[in-house]
Amino acid sequence: MKRILYTLLFLSIFSSPSKATDCFNGRYKNKVFNDFTLINNVVYARKQRSDGIWQNLAYDVYLPKNDTATNRPAVVLAHGGGYIDLLDQKSPDIVELAIDLVERGYVVISIEYREEPSPFSLLVEENMVKAVCRALIDTRDATCSIVDTTVNFGNPYKIDKEKVIVGGVSAGAVSFLHALFLDSISWMPERYQQWALQVEPNSQALLNNRYCGAHVLGMIGVSGAILDTNWILPGRTYPALLLQHGTADAIVPFKYDNPFHIPSLPKLMGSYLINQRCQNLGFRCELETWVGYGHVPFLGSENGLNLQALFTRNPLGFVLNPVVLDSTKNHIAHFCYSLIDCNERTTGIRENIISSNLGIFPNPSKGNFYIQTPKDITTKKWDVTIFDIVGKEKFHSEFPGNSEFISVGENFPPGMYVIKLHGEHNNESLAYTGKVTVLE
Repeated sequence: MKRILYTLLFLSIFSSPSKATDCFNGRYKNKVFNDFTLINNVVYARKQRSDGIWQNLAYDVYLPKNDTATNRPAVVLAHGGGYIDLLDQKSPDIVELAIDLVERGYVVISIEYREEPSPFSLLVEENMVKAVCRALIDTRDATCSIVDTTVNFGNPYKIDKEKVIVGGVSAGAVSFLHALFLDSISWMPERYQQWALQVEPNSQALLNNRYCGAHVLGMIGVSGAILDTNWILPGRTYPALLLQHGTADAIVPFKYDNPFHIPSLPKLMGSYLINQRCQNLGFRCELETWVGYGHVPFLGSENGLNLQALFTRNPLGFVLNPVVLDSTKNHIAHFCYSLIDCNERTTGIRENIISSNLGIFPNPSKGNFYIQTPKDITTKKWDVTIFDIVGKEKFHSEFPGNSEFISVGENFPPGMYVIKLHGEHNNESLAYTGKVTVLE
């Protein structure tokens, strides 16, 4: 059974500082490419593992084939595997998610990071903390390498660095969540600080420049967690969050527990508590809860991933649940699409998305609110369309063009909604966007 909880109070969907993304013919929303180009094993660093062995770290780049767009949003994905050296950037589940997104028109980059050669070493708290630190640093360095290639080496992947979305599964989600919310190593327990500095003496400097100039719009976390939700601070601006978690996860807790229920490992706060914290502070977070499912809901059945099979079956024990995987892909696609400030062209007339937000009051409301129409714009009529956060149209109506205020009174379920106001002025099609939160 699936239950989707939306916490949609953070008003930031259309706040990108760059121009609107060209979404011609429904790209980014729908699958518009039948094929893609895969660039394998782009080395971004050479680093030493915990056992002293040096390793080349690489990422794979998925590009829509025969695409003429030159400035495309990018999605950076990090695989799972419990920080054990079992998986890399070609993890089957990450490949599934990457192909779904590249067929919609995104550039997708799947990254590799350092892992532990022996699973038994992670039974020791120090080793686990250091493994997370290494992975956090590596995901940061991979993102910075992508930005460096974009800025200084001719942008061969045609990426818009102002529109980057990051995400991960299991350990990859844990790494990106820590990168997102940990501002200072001083926030960690003292012994963790010492271990982090042993891994990387410049840890704080790397945190201070965690994205190297990329504008991260959102983060996707499947079965992830962080050490402390108090790191999520009021009054801050964070990327939007999409979280997915099974309530019976015994590996990474849905709420608060030790990984694998092993007392020697650090307790983590899972997606439920992250979402609760964001909800209390008014930040945008979507939590897709899979009741009764275990670790990484789209792997296996309601009982979760069979760990014994993970070590004995090919490929690595993965059994993808098509129903859950399809839901996950669609939710990720809707989430990403809501972030990129889409400028759609369905006719030969280009529609101009105006960056200024609409005046909407009261906001929040209980479903009855007013939209202030733009001043100095003459039009015969205004078209008002209201969408929920997954892009489903909930309301559409026409209003006279001379209306200074447009009154909307609908029985919307609680949540956050996107408003699109459309009109024509001097033979030019104009669209204004805004957000409204509906309370119970």
